[in-house]
Amino acid sequence: MTSIASSTAGFISATDLSNGYIDVFFNDEVSLDTGVYYAAATLYSNDNTADVSVLDDRTLVQPEYASAIYIPGGEVYSNGTAFAIRMLMGADWGAGLTENNLEGVTIYPNPSEGLVFVSNDLNLEHQITVSDLFGRQVMTSSVKTSTQLDLSGVQSGIYMIHVHSEKGSKTERILIR
Repeated sequence: MTSIASSTAGFISATDLSNGYIDVFFNDEVSLDTGVYYAAATLYSNDNTADVSVLDDRTLVQPEYASAIYIPGGEVYSNGTAFAIRMLMGADWGAGLTENNLEGVTIYPNPSEGLVFVSNDLNLEHQITVSDLFGRQVMTSSVKTSTQLDLSGVQSGIYMIHVHSEKGSKTERILIR
């Protein structure tokens, strides 16, 4: 595996514990082509004086080997639901894009069993694109009113729903169970 970027050591503070996450920034700005990337973290417990626990997130099943825990001298666990490392990019924690937020559009429920509703209070024509996390389009639609998207035929996982009109755009992540 080739390392593309790294960061200096981050220390977990009381504020981080209270927030439930820690921000660790890359040393340099990184430009990435479209593709699949993995992030890894090395955790140290200061000779067991400040143990770091990893909570196994079982709320979102991950593909096998998409998440794993390796404990030196121990074992590798690839249970499909190991802890998550979320790579947030861009100055505003987006993907480096400034989005003109589309008012009057609501996407629900989240999570969903497959039926997702897109309400359109302004009755403006808008385009809807549903993509998986690899950027592959699963569905496209052009509608003028509120609509129902039937995603019951897709594999369980996270999908991006992008709604675009002349007034702006809105993108939301939806979990399909």
